[in-house]
Formats: sequence, C-alpha cells, structure tokens
Amino acid sequence: MTLQYSRVERLRDGFMVDPGPYLEILPELAGSLPPGAYRFVSDPEHYDFFSERAIKDLKIERLELVDAFAVLGVELRLAYNELPDVPRLTITYREVTNVSVDVRSGFQIREDWIVAGIKRLGDVLIDEVRPSPQGCVHVMEMVHGAVSITCKDLDAAWS
Repeated sequence: MTLQYSRVERLRDGFMVDPGPYLEILPELAGSLPPGAYRFVSDPEHYDFFSERAIKDLKIERLELVDAFAVLGVELRLAYNELPDVPRLTITYREVTNVSVDVRSGFQIREDWIVAGIKRLGDVLIDEVRPSPQGCVHVMEMVHGAVSITCKDLDAAWS
C-alpha cells in the first residue's frame, strides 16, 4: 500500500514532504472515514511539522498484534526518541484485516547509527488514512519503508 495523495520526494540531503494534496481532499473523506480515523487525521496539529503532536519524525517503538478470539487488533506506539519525557502517540486499531510492513532494500547499516540507536524503518515522513471497504487503511511512509494497517476504525492518543 502506498500514499495516494501526499507527496514525498527524496532529495540529496533529505526529503521534501507535502501533505497538501491530502489535506485538500480530506474534507471530502469526512463522511466515508470512520469517526476515530477522521478525528486523528483532521487534528490541526497532525500535519503541523512544527508541533510536538505531528506525525512527522515519529519512530516506531512497538507494533503489537492482539488476537482477541474473533477479532484482531493492533497497537502501535510511536515517539520522537527514547527519552522518557517526550510525547508519545499510541494508535489502537480495531478489527484489523491487514498489516503490511514494506522494508526498502539497499539499507546500509552504519556503525554510528547503531551507537545512535537509529531505527530500521527510520522516521515517519507522512501518513494518510483513507476509506476502505473494511473501514479505513492507515498508510505511513517512512524513511526506509512503509507500514499500512487496514481496520474497522482506530483510536489515537498522545501521552
């Protein structure tokens, strides 16, 4: 699963990230996105790259699959770094039907990255939540890969 609206372009010294096309279509998606998903992506700070509650630059701390008998759930925890006092985002996905992690090839592990605790997938660059027949699909484009989760709805909470 890939981004449909937002633009990400790899530059020589980083990335150009533009959520503008997604933000333009977002009001039209309001009626077709589940309520929790729409609350999450329509939060004014979500795409404000200067906010402490923006999705950009978060790193995955944990992705946990929860098998609750008849339904699957996923809990995703993200943070800017491992310090205890930084904001953390927990996303709980309900009635999950698909989880996909795409890891880009060509990743070279550098010794200084290991010492610095660099994460394999890297930072979140941008995300989109789009309607799907199951409810919604959340796609996160990351520096070295992508994560997508299809579910009935999601709840997001900052701590």
